[in-house]
Amino acid sequence: MKKTFTLIELLVVIAIIAILAGMLLPALSRARESGNNAVCLGNLRQMGVFYIEYTDAYDSYFPPVLDAVIGIWHNPLRGAGVWPDSYCELTSSTWPNGKPAVGQKSSRMLACPKLFSLPLNSSSSLANGNYALNRHTFGYKPTNWRKTINIANPSARMVFTEPEIQTGAYYGVGLYVATPGLKEWDKDNKLHYRHFKGTSINCNYADGHAAPLREKYLSKGSSDYYSTIKTDPVAFNFWGGYNLSDPNTEVAPSN
Repeated sequence: MKKTFTLIELLVVIAIIAILAGMLLPALSRARESGNNAVCLGNLRQMGVFYIEYTDAYDSYFPPVLDAVIGIWHNPLRGAGVWPDSYCELTSSTWPNGKPAVGQKSSRMLACPKLFSLPLNSSSSLANGNYALNRHTFGYKPTNWRKTINIANPSARMVFTEPEIQTGAYYGVGLYVATPGLKEWDKDNKLHYRHFKGTSINCNYADGHAAPLREKYLSKGSSDYYSTIKTDPVAFNFWGGYNLSDPNTEVAPSN
């Protein structure tokens, strides 16, 4: 006689499968998050290679965040052939939920995987990337470029990090400049930063390595931890500073 499953047996099997799925899904979610984080860190390590390649070719000089003539910092890198032309060309505010318009380009080169679950609008045509340059080390509209060999504590000095998002009419994804605010991406303030449930961002440092930075090191209450840059040695080592008349002099900024 052919044996058949009873309803109770089927329910038991379904319950076991549900329990196993409930145990596996969090693990899969953590694995996916770890994978996204690893890709982002890999991007930043590659940016460290670009950084060193450029400074080696230009007598240790690196572009400022924004220059009146050359524009945003990645423009000279692209002109020198160091920075890929296809650097994160996200030209549709609805992509990937929609599709880029005819003739527009889109690329995931140097794009953090976490980005693609976030809004892609930008209020500035300058804001077209995933990563930003440290304003307090490389200057905001300085009169001279910064010589990287004069950076104190390169292993602790952030060069590139993940910027705050921009919203508005132009198509882009984030600011090109990293300021001590390191503001959160999500408008509802539930997930402050991109990785590990909003608890960390990734950074590239002047010695070339890349590493995550946890939220507890980013903020104290409602104010940013690194706004203590004038009084906190750790904050200064991370952000650095420059003097408008001599960008190669390490001076803690006033803000």
